[in-house]
Amino acid sequence: MILLFYKYVNIQNPEAIRKWQRALCEKLKLTGRIILAEEGINATLAGPDESAHEYVEIMNNHELFGDIDFKTADGDASAFPKLKISVKEEIVRLGVDPKVVTVKDTGEYLTPEQTHKLLEENPEDLIILDTRNDYEWEIGKFTNAILPPIKTFREFPEYVDKNLESYKDKQVLMYCTGGVRCERATAYLNVKNVAKKVYHIQGGIQRYIEKYPNGFFRGSNYVFDSRVNIIS
Repeated sequence: MILLFYKYVNIQNPEAIRKWQRALCEKLKLTGRIILAEEGINATLAGPDESAHEYVEIMNNHELFGDIDFKTADGDASAFPKLKISVKEEIVRLGVDPKVVTVKDTGEYLTPEQTHKLLEENPEDLIILDTRNDYEWEIGKFTNAILPPIKTFREFPEYVDKNLESYKDKQVLMYCTGGVRCERATAYLNVKNVAKKVYHIQGGIQRYIEKYPNGFFRGSNYVFDSRVNIIS
């Protein structure tokens, strides 16, 4: 089983959590990558189904990591030959100080159902904005989405700044693979105070296509492991 998850939560001692996570994953024979920062955790792990379920149970009972939306996919440890756990400044690199642009300013969550309804209604003031890299949206995207020509997520703030006027008094719906990038991408736009409303999909593309496999997302959802993409 493959587990994909993140949580923005204040971690006072990421190094201590790193040591605990390494011991836990090695005990359960889970491989993959975990990024820790004072702002939270972002991870993709793989291993035997029983081990993955035990890991989820342990995390759910932890004071910091309860209520995580664990996304699962078929697979095993071959997707990730090694275990890599890092402590960084950001759990996904926007390149903006996480103490300056935080998830307290994040956009409004829309469930997959709310997202689908908004896309069906397609109001005139709606902008659909992909926050992913160009090699991701080249294989799959939402209908009528704006597709920034960026190679890395840290280029996204500059793209937003150059196009601020186009978001003025608009409803902006952002999306990404599983939701982690949109937490701070929407926050970045929100603090600019130009858009009428800023939304993002709860659970990202993955949760949307699980609910609406024949919906408004066309193509494949790019994932960062040996699976390369998930056909939708």
